Amino acid sequence: MLLSADRYAQLLADERRAAVAGAIGSTRAEGLELIELGESVMRDVADGHVRPPTGT
Repeated sequence: MLLSADRYAQLLADERRAAVAGAIGSTRAEGLELIELGESVMRDVADGHVRPPTGT
């Protein structure tokens, strides 16, 4: 089955969001807290609003 580019991008975005939600949940399960800004940045990266450095 072939996926359109838009559908593939959506699946990748969903996977990133799920990974971030899992990381946040695991952190809380360990009894640790994330500062609000840290959690917000993690979600922004997962949503594609912020790109990690490329290391050029």
